[in-house]
Amino acid sequence: MVREVLSSNYIAQGPKVEELEGVFKDYLGVEYTLATNSGSSALHLLLLAMGVGTGDEVIVPSYVCAAVLNPILYVGATPRVVDIDGQDLNINLKEVKRQANPKTKAMIIVHTFGQSADVNSLLELEIPVIEDCAHSLGGNYPPRVGRRLGSLGVASIFSFYATKMIATGHGGMLASNSYTLMEKARDLREYDEREDYQVRYNYRMTDIEAAMGLSQMQKLDYFISRRREIAATYDRVLEDYGLEIPYRRRGSTHAFYRYVLKTRQTVEETIKSLEARGVESKRPVFKPLHQYLHLDNGEFPNAEEAHRTIVSIPIYPSLSQEQVEYVARNVGEVFSGS
Repeated sequence: MVREVLSSNYIAQGPKVEELEGVFKDYLGVEYTLATNSGSSALHLLLLAMGVGTGDEVIVPSYVCAAVLNPILYVGATPRVVDIDGQDLNINLKEVKRQANPKTKAMIIVHTFGQSADVNSLLELEIPVIEDCAHSLGGNYPPRVGRRLGSLGVASIFSFYATKMIATGHGGMLASNSYTLMEKARDLREYDEREDYQVRYNYRMTDIEAAMGLSQMQKLDYFISRRREIAATYDRVLEDYGLEIPYRRRGSTHAFYRYVLKTRQTVEETIKSLEARGVESKRPVFKPLHQYLHLDNGEFPNAEEAHRTIVSIPIYPSLSQEQVEYVARNVGEVFSGS
C-alpha cells in the first residue's frame, strides 16, 4: 500500500486517509472519524470543538503520559488531576466524584495499558467522557455487549505512534457519534484555501501514514490475540514462581498494550537485573502528571505506588514463543528472588 501511495500523486492527505477513516469508523461502530497527525492533535481538536477553554476544568488521571496533559493546556483550560484506582490503574471513580464541580467540562479516561475502565459508572456522572484509547484499540467493553472501546463516550482519541497497537510512525484518530463535534474538528483541521479566516491547525495525516495504518488494521485482530496469548503464557509461568498477577479487574477486557508487574525491589534495580539477562523492561509511565505539576504527592497514593513499583515487560506480537518463555522464566527468577 505504501508503494502505491509513493507512485501516486498523493503524498500528503489524500484518498488513503479517507479510506483509513472509513475502515476505522466501521471497525469501531461509530458514525464519524477524523484522521490526524497524532493522538495529541486529535485531543486538541476535540477540546476546541467542545468549546473547552479558559476558566474550564478537565478531569484527567495522574498516571498517564504527559501527552494527555498538553492539549488541556493548549486550550487554556485547567487540568484537574485525580488519583488512579489501585486495583486496575484506571481513573479513580471516587476521586472523580470528589473533584467534579460546575467548572468541569469533560473528563478524559484512559483505558490504561489496554484494560477497560469502568465506563458505565463514569457515564452515570453526566460529565462528558472522552475515551483515550491510545492503549486499547480493538478492546471491547463487556458490560455493553458488542461495543468497542472508543464508541462509548462523547468522543474518543487514538494514537498510532511507533509503539502503539497499530503504528504509522506518528498519527492519530478522533472518533465520535456527534456530527456537530466532528464537523467543528474537521473545520479546524482544514486550514488552507478557506473563504474565512480563523486560527486553524496543520494536523492532517499523510497518505503514506494512512497506507501503513490500513495495512495494519487488516492484522489488528491477530495483534490483539497474539498479545493475549503472550499474556497467558506470562500468567502461567509467573504463577508457577509464586508471583501474584496484579492490576486485573474482573469483568473488564484487556488488549495488553503493556504487561505490567509490581516489583519488590526498586524499579531501577529490577530494570538493571533484567537487562543483565538480556530482557528489556521499562517504567511504563515516565512520570505521573501530579509530579510534573508539583501537586501534593499525598493526594495521589495509588499513582505514587504505581510509579515506584511498576515495571513493564515485552509483549509485542512479533515475539516468538521461545522468546516469550525465556522472558517469563527470567522475569520469574528476578521478581521472586530465586
